[in-house]
Amino acid sequence: MKAIAKKMVLVIVGLLLVAGFGPAIGKQGLNVLTPTSTLTAWQREVERLDRLFPREPANEAKRFELLCKLRQRGIRLDEGMIEEIDHHITPYTIAVKIGYEWQELAGQQ
Repeated sequence: MKAIAKKMVLVIVGLLLVAGFGPAIGKQGLNVLTPTSTLTAWQREVERLDRLFPREPANEAKRFELLCKLRQRGIRLDEGMIEEIDHHITPYTIAVKIGYEWQELAGQQ
């Protein structure tokens, strides 16, 4: 019975480590695999689309797509997050932040 409990504790600790550090490792890997010139071009295009007025749906969709690609690589140009999450450290806000990190890595935010 003790052997099973030890294995369960190891599995849970392993899952918590993957949940906490997985997005950062994934973002860094994508950042390394993407050429710097591509990242710079994406950033310039986002800034250009951000300055265009009136805002058109096609331009906003392209801007959002580029922002998602940049966030997948750990580059944030437009936060879009609730500031309270970054300033309050509780188990709930940590869980929410981990969820946001995984969403960014998956390109869903």
